[in-house]
Amino acid sequence: MPVRFDKCLLIEGKLIKGGKMTYTFKIFYGNTFSNHVENIKRDIEYRINSETEEYILNVNENEYIDHLVQKNYLEPLGFDFENKKVIRAPGDIILHIPYFGESELSKYQPSTFAMRTYPTYLENNMFCFTISNKTNAEDVKNEIARIIDTITDNSRYLSVEVERYNNSLQDFIINKFKARKNKILKEIELLYSLDIPVVKREDLPETFTISPLKNKKKALIKPNPKTAYAPEPRLDDITYYDILQTIHDLGIELERLPNIAKDMDENTIRDLILFQLSSRYIGGSVTGETFNKQGKTDILMKYENKNAFIAECKFWKSENVHKDSISQLLSYLTWRDSKSSLIVFVRNKDITPVIKKIKQFTEEHPNFIAKVNEKSESWINYKFHLNGDKERKIDLAVLIFHVPN
Repeated sequence: MPVRFDKCLLIEGKLIKGGKMTYTFKIFYGNTFSNHVENIKRDIEYRINSETEEYILNVNENEYIDHLVQKNYLEPLGFDFENKKVIRAPGDIILHIPYFGESELSKYQPSTFAMRTYPTYLENNMFCFTISNKTNAEDVKNEIARIIDTITDNSRYLSVEVERYNNSLQDFIINKFKARKNKILKEIELLYSLDIPVVKREDLPETFTISPLKNKKKALIKPNPKTAYAPEPRLDDITYYDILQTIHDLGIELERLPNIAKDMDENTIRDLILFQLSSRYIGGSVTGETFNKQGKTDILMKYENKNAFIAECKFWKSENVHKDSISQLLSYLTWRDSKSSLIVFVRNKDITPVIKKIKQFTEEHPNFIAKVNEKSESWINYKFHLNGDKERKIDLAVLIFHVPN
């Protein structure tokens, strides 16, 4: 039977008061908060994956992520028990408890919860509980105490889960955004790495490689891209190995002409390499002693003012100096620089022990990932990662030349 009192009727969870309908529900009971979180995360992932490729590539990454974090952040739900009050209704007592935070959280059951629950409805920023069939003040006080104890326990359990969700939200969004963006970029790179013509879609951003020409709190406004996506110049592997081959061939010539090379210092040898590279490649500029990130790099190939290849020239001195030389080269690299080389000149009379040490200590460097291959005994290709970013991999070739005094 419906519960009826003056100007009020409670039928099937709908409280009708003076012609106004208010929905009642059991507080902290029913649908679990963990399911609610999974639904939120699915919506976030769907939102990111629904953005156009152009938008993902152009939008300010930090602003977009902050926007989604603010939009999906959950304000913890709390109760102001000190300012509770009771209102008399015919035959019943209505307990009113003020709240703060997101009232919707009261509809979800925490993983750990008190078994008891109570029907409630929201009115004037308060949770309202009907206390019926109590004939004396002591019974009413005991019922109010039970309601408060149950709410206190369940809200405490839920607050732990809400805090855990909020703390993980940004990392979740970052991972989903980066996964989408990296997938787009990899698809673009894959298309242009094929040795067959590519039919471009109209919405597919341009990418390009440099080729050698031999013989000369809730700001919920969705961020918008301010500029069109401008892909970085990407030095393809064929050109990269061609540059390394050019340096390698010059180094072999110096080994064959010991009388010429014996008095050369680092700057002189570097200038020879620069001359050879400048005469071999067009479409970009090759410079020496150029400021880049944390210092001056010996050899820097740029394309339209963007770095494409960076190299350092060093004379062999010791194992520790060699490791420091790798660290120095890495300190010059930014996340946009993916191709690099360390060129080592050995003055020692016997080069074989030095080559063994170079190989050993290169792989002992903390940024070392893997050896890719050995083009020759004195040309080894490696994979390293940038300082502070193990996900950002770079190509680093070590070229060794024997130019004794």
